Amino acid sequence: MPPTLPHLIWLADAPLPKPLPPHLRQLLTRLAPAPRCEAAADAPEAAHEQALARLLGLSGPAARPAPWAALHAHALGLGGAGTSAWAWLSLCHWQVGMDHVFMHDPGALALGAAEAQALGAAIEPLLAGDGLRMHPLPVSGPADPPAGVSPLWRSVLDAVRPRGTLWLVEGEALRGRAFASVARAAGADVRPWLP
Repeated sequence: MPPTLPHLIWLADAPLPKPLPPHLRQLLTRLAPAPRCEAAADAPEAAHEQALARLLGLSGPAARPAPWAALHAHALGLGGAGTSAWAWLSLCHWQVGMDHVFMHDPGALALGAAEAQALGAAIEPLLAGDGLRMHPLPVSGPADPPAGVSPLWRSVLDAVRPRGTLWLVEGEALRGRAFASVARAAGADVRPWLP
């Protein structure tokens, strides 16, 4: 993998600052626009996640998201990172109505470390019954990968890692399963991704 990515991914709904900062203006003059990446309404990843996966050579069929959680496990040096199936488990708030199942932004829950630890302890036996193992992560902010992880991979993981209370989950029950990313589901009706 190249040490740097000569790309800038700009979310369409994010306005450009006015006036443009001098460094950003200079960078934009050096870049050529690439085709716009739009996610289908039922795609499991947000457009920026799809674009990043494509740039890193991780994209596959549209219905199969990139293996972000497995890459995160590898970056953290967890045992089984190269052979196990992985997923992120994110605590979230769903609002269920007659005609919708809306997922609120998990970062808005703002659980403290003690609350997250107690919740994880309550969830862990349920997952273990299905052969799944939990790996706790920091409650907020990016995880600190080992020193050997490049700045590029640190920034990639920070761009795709869900915010809020989060665990890495490992187990064969996850193999071959495609889940919607938190970035895709947050603030949306999650019915397209329910089993």
